[in-house]
Amino acid sequence: MIIKFHNIIIYLIKKILFIIKYNKKIKIFKIMNYLIIDKNDIYGDIYDLIEDKELNMNNPDNRELIEFHIKKYVLSANYIKYSDTFENTDDRLNNIFGYFTNLNNNEKGYVDTMMIYSDNKYVYEIMFFDDKNNDEYNFNSFACVINTEAMPIYNNIVLLKTQIINNKPISCMINKNDFINLVINLFYHTGLIIDDKITKELKFSGDKPFNVIGNTFKKTVEKDILGLMFILYEESNDNYINTKASILFDKEVLGRCFIILLCPITYKKIWNLNETILNKIVDIKKDNKKYNEIDSKMFNETNNPFLLI
Repeated sequence: MIIKFHNIIIYLIKKILFIIKYNKKIKIFKIMNYLIIDKNDIYGDIYDLIEDKELNMNNPDNRELIEFHIKKYVLSANYIKYSDTFENTDDRLNNIFGYFTNLNNNEKGYVDTMMIYSDNKYVYEIMFFDDKNNDEYNFNSFACVINTEAMPIYNNIVLLKTQIINNKPISCMINKNDFINLVINLFYHTGLIIDDKITKELKFSGDKPFNVIGNTFKKTVEKDILGLMFILYEESNDNYINTKASILFDKEVLGRCFIILLCPITYKKIWNLNETILNKIVDIKKDNKKYNEIDSKMFNETNNPFLLI
Protein backbone atom coordinates (compact mmCIF):
# COMPACT_ATOMS: atom_id res chain seq x y z
CA MET A 1 0.00 0.00 0.00
CA ILE A 2 2.84 2.37 0.94
CA ILE A 3 4.67 1.56 -2.32
CA LYS A 4 1.50 2.16 -4.34
CA PHE A 5 0.86 5.50 -2.60
CA HIS A 6 4.50 6.47 -3.20
CA ASN A 7 4.13 5.72 -6.91
CA ILE A 8 0.98 7.85 -7.10
CA ILE A 9 2.80 10.79 -5.47
CA ILE A 10 5.69 10.47 -7.95
CA TYR A 11 3.23 10.32 -10.84
CA LEU A 12 1.42 13.47 -9.65
CA ILE A 13 4.70 15.37 -9.19
CA LYS A 14 5.79 14.45 -12.72
CA LYS A 15 2.41 15.50 -14.04
CA ILE A 16 2.61 18.88 -12.30
CA LEU A 17 6.16 19.44 -13.56
CA PHE A 18 5.07 18.61 -17.11
CA ILE A 19 2.16 21.06 -16.90
CA ILE A 20 4.44 23.81 -15.58
CA LYS A 21 7.00 23.13 -18.30
CA TYR A 22 4.29 23.06 -20.98
CA ASN A 23 2.76 26.32 -19.78
CA LYS A 24 6.16 27.99 -19.76
CA LYS A 25 6.64 26.98 -23.38
CA ILE A 26 3.26 28.36 -24.30
CA LYS A 27 3.99 31.60 -22.48
CA ILE A 28 7.20 32.09 -24.43
CA PHE A 29 5.19 32.24 -27.61
CA LYS A 30 2.54 34.49 -26.06
CA ILE A 31 4.93 37.25 -25.04
CA MET A 32 5.47 39.71 -27.88
CA ASN A 33 6.70 43.21 -28.56
CA TYR A 34 7.66 45.46 -31.46
CA LEU A 35 10.47 47.77 -32.49
CA ILE A 36 10.06 51.42 -33.37
CA ILE A 37 12.39 52.53 -36.15
CA ASP A 38 12.59 56.32 -36.33
CA LYS A 39 13.27 58.03 -39.64
CA ASN A 40 16.87 57.35 -40.67
CA ASP A 41 19.41 57.31 -43.48
CA ILE A 42 20.77 53.84 -42.77
CA TYR A 43 21.45 53.00 -46.41
CA GLY A 44 23.58 56.11 -46.96
CA ASP A 45 25.23 55.75 -43.56
CA ILE A 46 26.39 52.20 -44.25
CA TYR A 47 27.70 53.02 -47.72
CA ASP A 48 29.62 55.97 -46.24
CA LEU A 49 30.97 53.65 -43.53
CA ILE A 50 32.13 51.08 -46.09
CA GLU A 51 33.80 53.79 -48.15
CA ASP A 52 35.56 55.21 -45.08
CA LYS A 53 36.87 51.73 -44.23
CA GLU A 54 38.01 51.31 -47.87
CA LEU A 55 35.97 48.14 -48.25
CA ASN A 56 34.14 46.85 -51.32
CA MET A 57 30.90 44.85 -51.26
CA ASN A 58 31.72 43.32 -54.63
CA ASN A 59 34.81 41.75 -53.07
CA PRO A 60 33.74 38.50 -51.33
CA ASP A 61 36.82 38.71 -49.09
CA ASN A 62 35.42 41.89 -47.51
CA ARG A 63 32.02 40.42 -46.58
CA GLU A 64 32.70 39.33 -42.99
CA LEU A 65 34.36 42.64 -42.11
CA ILE A 66 31.50 44.62 -43.70
CA GLU A 67 28.94 42.57 -41.74
CA PHE A 68 30.92 43.28 -38.56
CA HIS A 69 30.78 47.04 -39.20
CA ILE A 70 27.05 46.86 -40.02
CA LYS A 71 26.39 45.11 -36.70
CA LYS A 72 28.51 47.64 -34.82
CA TYR A 73 26.67 50.51 -36.51
CA VAL A 74 23.20 49.12 -35.72
CA LEU A 75 24.04 48.43 -32.07
CA SER A 76 25.05 52.06 -31.62
CA ALA A 77 22.10 53.54 -33.55
CA ASN A 78 19.77 55.69 -31.45
CA TYR A 79 16.75 55.50 -33.75
CA ILE A 80 15.78 51.94 -32.70
CA LYS A 81 13.47 51.68 -29.70
CA TYR A 82 11.79 48.77 -27.90
CA SER A 83 8.10 48.72 -27.06
CA ASP A 84 6.62 47.25 -23.90
CA THR A 85 5.86 43.53 -23.91
CA PHE A 86 2.36 42.15 -24.42
CA GLU A 87 0.63 38.82 -23.87
CA ASN A 88 -1.83 38.99 -26.76
CA THR A 89 -1.95 40.49 -30.23
CA ASP A 90 -4.98 42.72 -29.53
CA ASP A 91 -3.17 44.59 -26.75
CA ARG A 92 -0.09 44.98 -28.91
CA LEU A 93 -2.12 46.19 -31.88
CA ASN A 94 -4.05 48.72 -29.78
CA ASN A 95 -0.75 49.98 -28.40
CA ILE A 96 0.64 50.38 -31.93
CA PHE A 97 -2.43 52.31 -33.08
CA GLY A 98 -2.10 54.51 -30.00
CA TYR A 99 1.54 55.13 -30.85
CA PHE A 100 0.72 56.24 -34.41
CA THR A 101 -2.15 58.42 -33.19
CA ASN A 102 0.19 60.21 -30.78
CA LEU A 103 2.74 60.52 -33.55
CA ASN A 104 0.09 62.25 -35.66
CA ASN A 105 -0.83 64.88 -33.00
CA ASN A 106 -3.70 62.73 -31.68
CA GLU A 107 -5.35 62.52 -35.09
CA LYS A 108 -6.25 59.09 -36.41
CA GLY A 109 -5.07 58.08 -39.84
CA TYR A 110 -4.56 55.05 -42.06
CA VAL A 111 -1.89 52.64 -40.82
CA ASP A 112 -0.64 50.20 -43.45
CA THR A 113 1.00 46.79 -42.89
CA MET A 114 3.47 45.14 -45.26
CA MET A 115 5.46 41.91 -45.15
CA ILE A 116 9.11 42.76 -45.78
CA TYR A 117 10.82 39.39 -45.35
CA SER A 118 10.07 35.76 -44.63
CA ASP A 119 11.65 32.35 -44.65
CA ASN A 120 10.55 28.95 -43.33
CA LYS A 121 10.95 30.07 -39.69
CA TYR A 122 10.01 33.74 -39.32
CA VAL A 123 8.00 36.54 -40.90
CA TYR A 124 8.84 40.22 -40.56
CA GLU A 125 6.34 43.01 -41.19
CA ILE A 126 6.37 46.78 -40.97
CA MET A 127 3.50 49.07 -40.02
CA PHE A 128 3.65 52.68 -41.13
CA PHE A 129 1.48 55.75 -41.16
CA ASP A 130 0.18 56.89 -44.53
CA ASP A 131 0.78 60.56 -43.77
CA LYS A 132 1.29 63.61 -45.96
CA ASN A 133 4.56 64.67 -44.38
CA ASN A 134 6.49 63.20 -47.28
CA ASP A 135 9.39 65.52 -47.94
CA GLU A 136 12.86 64.00 -48.36
CA TYR A 137 13.93 65.00 -44.85
CA ASN A 138 11.39 62.53 -43.42
CA PHE A 139 12.51 59.48 -45.41
CA ASN A 140 12.75 56.26 -43.46
CA SER A 141 15.66 54.79 -45.39
CA PHE A 142 15.36 51.30 -43.86
CA ALA A 143 11.66 51.05 -44.71
CA CYS A 144 12.13 52.49 -48.20
CA VAL A 145 14.86 50.05 -49.16
CA ILE A 146 13.53 46.87 -47.56
CA ASN A 147 9.85 47.01 -48.56
CA THR A 148 8.95 44.61 -51.35
CA GLU A 149 7.07 47.20 -53.40
CA ALA A 150 10.04 49.60 -53.55
CA MET A 151 7.76 52.44 -52.45
CA PRO A 152 8.80 55.55 -50.48
CA ILE A 153 7.93 55.38 -46.76
CA TYR A 154 8.27 58.31 -44.41
CA ASN A 155 8.73 58.99 -40.71
CA ASN A 156 8.69 56.37 -37.95
CA ILE A 157 7.65 52.77 -38.53
CA VAL A 158 6.89 49.72 -36.40
CA LEU A 159 8.70 46.42 -37.01
CA LEU A 160 7.01 43.11 -36.07
CA LYS A 161 8.23 39.52 -35.93
CA THR A 162 6.17 36.34 -36.25
CA GLN A 163 7.30 32.75 -35.81
CA ILE A 164 5.97 30.05 -38.13
CA ILE A 165 4.95 26.93 -36.17
CA ASN A 166 3.13 24.14 -38.02
CA ASN A 167 2.22 26.63 -40.78
CA LYS A 168 0.65 28.96 -38.22
CA PRO A 169 1.90 32.51 -37.51
CA ILE A 170 2.69 33.03 -33.81
CA SER A 171 3.58 36.55 -32.67
CA CYS A 172 6.84 36.68 -30.72
CA MET A 173 9.61 38.89 -29.38
CA ILE A 174 11.88 40.92 -31.65
CA ASN A 175 15.27 42.47 -30.83
CA LYS A 176 18.19 44.31 -32.41
CA ASN A 177 19.73 41.09 -33.69
CA ASP A 178 16.67 40.63 -35.90
CA PHE A 179 17.12 44.16 -37.17
CA ILE A 180 20.82 43.52 -37.83
CA ASN A 181 20.02 40.43 -39.91
CA LEU A 182 17.41 42.33 -41.91
CA VAL A 183 19.88 45.14 -42.59
CA ILE A 184 22.59 42.69 -43.68
CA ASN A 185 20.00 41.12 -46.02
CA LEU A 186 19.73 44.49 -47.74
CA PHE A 187 23.32 44.08 -48.90
CA TYR A 188 24.01 40.34 -48.89
CA HIS A 189 21.81 37.41 -49.93
CA THR A 190 22.12 33.64 -49.68
CA GLY A 191 21.74 31.34 -52.67
CA LEU A 192 22.36 27.61 -53.13
CA ILE A 193 25.01 25.81 -55.16
CA ILE A 194 23.75 22.33 -56.03
CA ASP A 195 26.46 19.91 -57.12
CA ASP A 196 25.08 16.38 -57.62
CA LYS A 197 23.96 15.46 -54.08
CA ILE A 198 25.81 18.28 -52.31
CA THR A 199 24.05 21.54 -51.54
CA LYS A 200 26.01 24.53 -50.26
CA GLU A 201 24.91 28.02 -49.19
CA LEU A 202 26.77 30.94 -50.76
CA LYS A 203 26.40 34.63 -49.89
CA PHE A 204 26.64 37.28 -52.59
CA SER A 205 26.20 41.05 -52.68
CA GLY A 206 23.48 43.00 -54.44
CA ASP A 207 22.35 41.29 -57.63
CA LYS A 208 25.83 40.11 -58.58
CA PRO A 209 26.20 36.39 -57.79
CA PHE A 210 28.92 36.05 -60.44
CA ASN A 211 31.38 37.69 -58.03
CA VAL A 212 31.00 34.55 -55.88
CA ILE A 213 30.04 31.72 -58.26
CA GLY A 214 32.37 32.74 -61.09
CA ASN A 215 31.77 33.42 -64.79
CA THR A 216 31.28 29.79 -65.83
CA PHE A 217 27.60 30.05 -64.86
CA LYS A 218 24.86 31.47 -67.07
CA LYS A 219 21.41 32.73 -66.01
CA THR A 220 18.91 30.52 -67.84
CA VAL A 221 15.49 30.31 -66.17
CA GLU A 222 13.15 32.37 -63.98
CA LYS A 223 10.24 30.34 -62.66
CA ASP A 224 7.33 31.21 -60.35
CA ILE A 225 6.72 28.27 -58.02
CA LEU A 226 3.95 28.60 -55.41
CA GLY A 227 4.26 32.38 -55.43
CA LEU A 228 8.05 32.46 -55.11
CA MET A 229 10.36 33.31 -57.99
CA PHE A 230 13.34 30.98 -58.39
CA ILE A 231 16.21 31.97 -60.69
CA LEU A 232 18.52 29.34 -62.14
CA TYR A 233 22.16 29.79 -63.11
CA GLU A 234 23.55 26.76 -64.99
CA GLU A 235 27.16 25.75 -65.45
CA SER A 236 26.48 22.87 -67.86
CA ASN A 237 29.99 21.51 -67.89
CA ASP A 238 29.15 17.99 -66.77
CA ASN A 239 26.99 15.19 -68.09
CA TYR A 240 25.19 14.11 -64.91
CA ILE A 241 21.58 15.14 -64.31
CA ASN A 242 21.04 17.54 -61.43
CA THR A 243 17.96 15.85 -59.98
CA LYS A 244 16.76 18.53 -57.55
CA ALA A 245 17.16 21.37 -60.02
CA SER A 246 15.49 19.35 -62.78
CA ILE A 247 12.44 18.69 -60.60
CA LEU A 248 12.28 22.30 -59.44
CA PHE A 249 12.46 23.87 -62.90
CA ASP A 250 10.65 21.16 -64.91
CA LYS A 251 13.58 20.78 -67.25
CA GLU A 252 16.73 18.71 -67.54
CA VAL A 253 19.52 20.50 -65.69
CA LEU A 254 23.02 19.12 -66.17
CA GLY A 255 25.93 19.60 -63.79
CA ARG A 256 26.30 22.23 -61.10
CA CYS A 257 23.83 25.06 -60.76
CA PHE A 258 23.20 28.08 -58.56
CA ILE A 259 19.70 29.09 -57.44
CA ILE A 260 18.45 32.31 -55.87
CA LEU A 261 15.03 33.32 -54.57
CA LEU A 262 12.92 36.46 -55.10
CA CYS A 263 10.12 37.64 -52.83
CA PRO A 264 6.48 36.87 -53.71
CA ILE A 265 4.09 39.11 -55.66
CA THR A 266 6.49 41.86 -56.80
CA TYR A 267 9.73 39.85 -57.23
CA LYS A 268 11.61 43.08 -56.50
CA LYS A 269 13.69 41.83 -53.56
CA ILE A 270 16.12 38.92 -53.22
CA TRP A 271 15.37 36.76 -50.20
CA ASN A 272 17.63 34.14 -48.63
CA LEU A 273 17.31 30.59 -49.89
CA ASN A 274 18.31 27.64 -47.70
CA GLU A 275 18.35 23.87 -48.19
CA THR A 276 15.24 23.32 -46.04
CA ILE A 277 13.17 25.60 -48.27
CA LEU A 278 14.52 23.99 -51.43
CA ASN A 279 13.84 20.44 -50.20
CA LYS A 280 10.29 21.34 -49.16
CA ILE A 281 9.50 22.80 -52.58
CA VAL A 282 11.07 19.83 -54.40
CA ASP A 283 9.07 17.36 -52.28
CA ILE A 284 5.84 19.27 -52.97
CA LYS A 285 6.55 19.28 -56.70
CA LYS A 286 6.82 15.48 -56.61
CA ASP A 287 3.18 15.32 -55.43
CA ASN A 288 0.88 16.94 -58.03
CA LYS A 289 -2.18 16.78 -55.78
CA LYS A 290 -0.41 18.52 -52.90
CA TYR A 291 1.14 21.06 -55.24
CA ASN A 292 -2.24 21.99 -56.73
CA GLU A 293 -3.84 22.26 -53.28
CA ILE A 294 -1.16 24.66 -52.06
CA ASP A 295 -1.13 26.59 -55.33
CA SER A 296 -4.89 27.18 -55.11
CA LYS A 297 -4.51 28.64 -51.61
CA MET A 298 -1.81 31.12 -52.59
CA PHE A 299 -3.14 34.67 -52.67
CA ASN A 300 -6.62 33.42 -51.76
CA GLU A 301 -5.68 32.63 -48.16
CA THR A 302 -2.26 34.27 -47.76
CA ASN A 303 0.41 36.16 -49.70
CA ASN A 304 3.16 34.33 -47.81
CA PRO A 305 4.02 30.92 -49.34
CA PHE A 306 5.96 29.92 -46.21
CA LEU A 307 2.69 29.60 -44.30
CA LEU A 308 1.62 26.89 -46.74
CA ILE A 309 4.68 24.83 -47.64
